[in-house]
Order: sequence, then C-alpha cells, then structure tokens
Amino acid sequence: MAEIDPRVNGTEMEWAVMANDTSTNQVTMIGSGVLNAYIKSYAKTMLGYDRTPCQYLQNGARMYVDVGDHLEYATPETTRFTEAVAAEIAGERVVQDCLSTNLTEKSGGSRYQSLRQHKRVADRDGNTSGYHENYQASEAKVPIEPSKLLLVAAHVATRQILFGAGFLSMKGDFHLSQKATTIRKAFSSGTMSEKPIIVLRHEGLADKEWSRVQVVGGDPNMSPWAMQMKLATTRIVLRLQEHDIDVPGVDLISPVQAMRQVNDSLGQGKFELSDGSVTNAVSVQRQFIEAGKSLAAEGLLEDQEMDALEEWERAIADFRQDPELLYDRADWALRYKMLCAQRQKHGCAWDSVKLRDIDLTWDVIGKGGIAEKLRQSIWAKYMPDEHLIERLKQQAPEKTRAHARSRFLQAFGGSDKSISVGWDEVGVENTRIPLPDPRQSHYPRLENMIRTHPESRQVAA
Repeated sequence: MAEIDPRVNGTEMEWAVMANDTSTNQVTMIGSGVLNAYIKSYAKTMLGYDRTPCQYLQNGARMYVDVGDHLEYATPETTRFTEAVAAEIAGERVVQDCLSTNLTEKSGGSRYQSLRQHKRVADRDGNTSGYHENYQASEAKVPIEPSKLLLVAAHVATRQILFGAGFLSMKGDFHLSQKATTIRKAFSSGTMSEKPIIVLRHEGLADKEWSRVQVVGGDPNMSPWAMQMKLATTRIVLRLQEHDIDVPGVDLISPVQAMRQVNDSLGQGKFELSDGSVTNAVSVQRQFIEAGKSLAAEGLLEDQEMDALEEWERAIADFRQDPELLYDRADWALRYKMLCAQRQKHGCAWDSVKLRDIDLTWDVIGKGGIAEKLRQSIWAKYMPDEHLIERLKQQAPEKTRAHARSRFLQAFGGSDKSISVGWDEVGVENTRIPLPDPRQSHYPRLENMIRTHPESRQVAA
C-alpha cells in the first residue's frame, strides 16, 4: 500500500474561569488582566522562561485570553489521533496547573479562591463559549467555501449521536449536544454572533496549498473514545472531499435544522434532503461509512483511519440496535443513563435543582468530576498512555512544526531581545523564519539560528 499523505489536527478549548472573590464573597468570572498575569507567571515558573501574554508554551501549544475573557488553550499540531487526544487532556492539566498555582495569590487587589472548572460550552443560563476543531486539508480540493464544505457540515450535524457531550438544560430537557442548541448558520465568518457549524475563515496558517477547516459546531468531550473518533471520522469525510467521492443521501436541505432535529430527539428525529426525501442521522452516518469503505478499498486511508472506519461502523450499528449500548464509549449516552438512574433514586423531576447539580459535576476537571473518574474505570481502555499525556504537558509532538516552535522557545524564550512566535512563523527582532509546513519538524534556517545566534541558549538536538 502506498504511504498516505498525513494531515495535522488540533483543538481549541475556551475556559470560563470562575472563582470566589473573597473581597466581595461572590463568585465572579476572572477578567483578562488577571488571567494574562496568571499565564505569564505560569510560563515563567513552570516552563523556565518569561514572555509576554498571548504567546506560546514550550510544548508547542498556545494559551491566551480570548474575546469574552475566556482562557483559551489551543493544542499543538499532531498527525496521530491518539496523540491529539493526549494533547487535549494535557491541555486540561496545564490549565488546571496554571489556575491552581495562581488562584490563591493576591492579584488586582482581590484574593481569589479556586472553584471547579467545567469542560463544557454551555452554562445553566444558556451562555456559550467556544470549542474548535482544526483540520489541515488540500486547498485545491477543500477551499473554504460553503459548496466544498457541505459533506463536513452534514457529518457534524449528525455525528452528535456518537460524539455529543450531553446537556441538561434549565427547563429539564436533555440534549445530545451542547453546541447544537445554539447553532444559527451552517457557514459564517463570524463565530460570536452567527454561531456557525463551520467558520469561513481563510487562515490556512501554512503554505498556500493547504486550507484549514475550522469546525466550531462540535462539543468538547470527556470520553477519550469520543475525542479520538470525532477527529478521525471528520478526517475521513475530508478525505472523501479531497478524492471527489460521491456520497449519496447526505445532501441536507438545512444542516442547522437537521442538527436541531437530531439534538432534540436523542438522535431519532428525521429531516429533509435537498431532493425532498426524508432521512435520519443513522442513515447519513452509514452513507459516510460506506463511502469511506470505497477509499479503504483503494488504499486511500491511513492505517489509523482504517481502524477508525471499522470502529465507526460498530458504533453506528450499536446505536441503531439500542443507543444505550454506547454507554461505555459515548459521553451523552452514559451521562443520560446516569441522570435517569439518579432521577429514579431521588424521585426528582428533570427540571429539579438536584438533577442539574448532579449534571454539573459530570464535566468537572480534576477532583470531584464524574467523567474524570470514568477515565480511570469504564473509559480507561480508551485513554492514551499516561506518560504520553504528561510528556505533552512539557514537550511538543516530535513530528510536526510544534517541535520546531518548541525548540525556538527553549533557545530564545529567556532572551532580552524582542521575539515573535506564531503558528507559522518565529523570529528574533527583525529576523523572521517561516514555518510553512505543519507536518515538518525540522527547519534548517531555524536550526542554524539556534546554533549561531548570540542570544540563543543551548538546546539539545
């Protein structure tokens, strides 16, 4: 079999950092000024160099304060799905470490005490934050245009039957997906007001031959199986687009309406195709799987994608037989099963405070989180190696440009000179070195700068 061209993936999670301000004895959202100070302090004390806020970490990731005073963590580039999951979980721990080492320090005249941080994108009041998936794709085959992204939109609209995080609303309605309750458009260049499934943003952050498909209509998962399969199945759909594979029965008349129908019916709802016929999420997902098999037969999938295709087919078969069969893999299925059991145990209504409080503990990061405990039990077989997770807290993946970015920061992070760091470029003062290929870990110009620049610290090869 010919070697398949790898692609990089990455995710971004926005955290609403809530803490108790002891000067007022009220829970408050920590603002950007304090968060920027926390990030700078963390980078200096934990990673060994000082830097300005809104920059990059030694592990190749980016941690900064985004719009709305959310602390955002963007994982480094990876090509292996297992490594992508490990990098995201490492990010959870980096955020925890950053907050835990700072929240008890005086800052801005107040003394903050840590509260639990939740990996979710919808709160009790319906306020939302962001979770984004990024996929490298061929610019020639997958330009950032609606007509070329319809397959991805159809997949995201229906994949929630497997990868939805689950959510109990204030009204007592259980939804498969948190994001699906807020999506307004299939495609848009604006993420804040129009809340699309896919962002129409022409920022490839790479050579012109590559586009970056940014999915913002998905949920952040706690299940490592869902984290990995969400990325893998979407990558397969992008392969279908890149190879011009026709996929019948997935041309949704409205991806947004389909997404809502699926979400509000625990995956059983029906919706229209552009030819006027009616279908459901299982049928759409099965069409993608069958099309994926044609790629596999022609040797056009990586080994990890072949494995994911088989797992995808098993999961859809289980959902079709009985959605509860997914409880050992899917966030929403086990979350719903737990809430049903707790509702029966306590004799409470779906809209009760008791049940909402239980639901809130599901996605707590760290001690006390229900899903965190599941990672050590029923989901343990899907967890990446613990050594890999801990390594990615400190070190970048070795086979992408994240490694080059990390080497630059190790060499120049403590320099008194003005340095610049970006996804696709690094520099010292007026010298800029492009990093155009996300899959390239070694850049000769950068290595020469590290060896010869007087401000460079010694970095092991």
